[in-house]
Amino acid sequence: MVIFDVNISVGRWPFRPSEFEDAGALDAKLHKEHISGGLIRAAEAAFTSDLDEDNARLFAKCQSLENGLFIPLPAVHPAWNSWKNLGRLPAAALYPGFHRYHLDSPECIVMATCMAASGVVPVVVLREEDERAQNPLCRIPVVPGDELRNFALALHGHPVMVLGAYYGEIIGCAAVKNLFFDLSFAETLSTVNSLINAGVQPENLLFGSHTPYFCTSSAISKVSGAETSELVKEKIFYKNAERILNV
Repeated sequence: MVIFDVNISVGRWPFRPSEFEDAGALDAKLHKEHISGGLIRAAEAAFTSDLDEDNARLFAKCQSLENGLFIPLPAVHPAWNSWKNLGRLPAAALYPGFHRYHLDSPECIVMATCMAASGVVPVVVLREEDERAQNPLCRIPVVPGDELRNFALALHGHPVMVLGAYYGEIIGCAAVKNLFFDLSFAETLSTVNSLINAGVQPENLLFGSHTPYFCTSSAISKVSGAETSELVKEKIFYKNAERILNV
């Protein structure tokens, strides 16, 4: 089974220490779970005061991963010029709730449009943890559905990946065809089948486990155990991501 995971983090998340903060330990875990590739973010990026420094550390950690095609997903910000130097990377992460800007602001639209024109897919991180688990002194606002839809529509068909959306949020944006959602936070009875029955196209769903903070094997079972065709499972596990990212 080929699995490409678009939602993996490495490093230290301040509210939930993990035994997989080290790249070597994470590499071993991904290999054990048969995840053959994915996008890896810096866990520190959400609260960073220096994107360039954290992105540099992320690149160094990803170079040490040996058991698959794992691609660093650097963080970008419309007010910091590092987004202009992404080179040939397939994607970059936006943290609007954490970094306190609006997705549909003119500055963000300009950044994302330039990225998309260069072949860099914007990846919007909606949340890193369930709001009920957040420290009451550190409540992170989630991007409203209208703002997310406006952002995607402003990119005129260029793909936009979204990480951490709830089940209802995915359904609420199903009409916007260039929005692609990982399944890490989408939970309901028979999640994949329920989303498809609610009008979400299988081509718009991506496998994301939110490793190491969620149970990787449970995320895999969410797709492998779905009552749907093998073709649909393959699309979610890796084909959709490969097509969008051109990897």
